[in-house]
Amino acid sequence: MQDLTQGYSAKIDLQLLVNGQALDVAQVGPSRCVLTQPVDLPPGTEGEFILTVDGHDRRWHVLLLDGAAADNPVVRLRDVPSK
Repeated sequence: MQDLTQGYSAKIDLQLLVNGQALDVAQVGPSRCVLTQPVDLPPGTEGEFILTVDGHDRRWHVLLLDGAAADNPVVRLRDVPSK
């Protein structure tokens, strides 16, 4: 039997695009994300996640409920339905 677990590791990248700026994301969950380098953003800011796995993108829009603060990497968010 061949071991299919050897020699493969997916290349994964996750970014949050906000106002033309790409922010690196350390973690994402259903209602929050953790930014690698926190920034100040006003409440109600809209953004778009781009998840790239082995060169294939998945995108979805989110609303930053409380905005973001430079002194706190955790951002509360909610999915925005596709138009």
